[in-house]
Amino acid sequence: MDCRQFNIKVSHSNNRNTITTLDTIVFKPASKFDTNAVVWLFSDNSSTVGNTVQHNFQIAGNVLIKALFNNCICIQRLLITTPIITVDTVIIPDIEGESATITNMPISLSVPVQNGVYYYWKTPGHDSIYKGNEVVFTFRQPGEKIIQLYSNVDSQLIAIKKIKVYNAISPTPPQMAHIEKQITPQKTIINTCISEEDFRFHLLQIMAKQKNPTDILKYLCNQQHTPVLINDSQTGDLLEFCHQLYGKKKMQIQQITLIKGNNGCIQEVRMSVNKKKFINLF
Repeated sequence: MDCRQFNIKVSHSNNRNTITTLDTIVFKPASKFDTNAVVWLFSDNSSTVGNTVQHNFQIAGNVLIKALFNNCICIQRLLITTPIITVDTVIIPDIEGESATITNMPISLSVPVQNGVYYYWKTPGHDSIYKGNEVVFTFRQPGEKIIQLYSNVDSQLIAIKKIKVYNAISPTPPQMAHIEKQITPQKTIINTCISEEDFRFHLLQIMAKQKNPTDILKYLCNQQHTPVLINDSQTGDLLEFCHQLYGKKKMQIQQITLIKGNNGCIQEVRMSVNKKKFINLF
């Protein structure tokens, strides 16, 4: 065989003269050969065999392609560029993650991956910038925190996330009203995630005696003690509170905020209740 007849034909999916890291490149010999005989070597340390092959270079720069057939070798050099992403092609992401946490408790935030788009995270008043599709923040002071999201495509702010940070409740529960029988939490199944609205409905079912207080254990990170803060003033144990709530149909639960762990289980509960009914209850 005359090796001068052996050369590489290159094609790719876009209509531009440049090839980017997003493009899939098709390589094949300019002349027809045995489909199982051509060996392809790429400078990113990958290789394959076949008459027509596809490859994607994920890092921009000058790359080298070698095709081997019998005693013939053909070399092709290409320039791979970084794709130009325009603002119009970027989907504004929703920041995923919990909207409430407690002090010194890590909270994870993330956005979906988009090809060629890199994200930067900031908090107002701080110089630190975090890069990536997922970040973890830990707040030492309570209050409402604002997380800002930027991208490499546009320097303008593209999304924000507001997070309510509460003071951590003391791990030792203060004494609430006396309960005649001792409450012994039972072992339950692995923690199950629940929304704030569903948990409020769950409490309403306890008040109506449609569920037992111990049914909440499967949602708790710590089944021995989960703190509850009522009307920003009184703290206690959640299970003990649910036992006192049992059958009290006139009690009004106005708002609930769940502080969750990384796996979605409940670490603390903040709730607002009707003050008059609450006083009558305890």
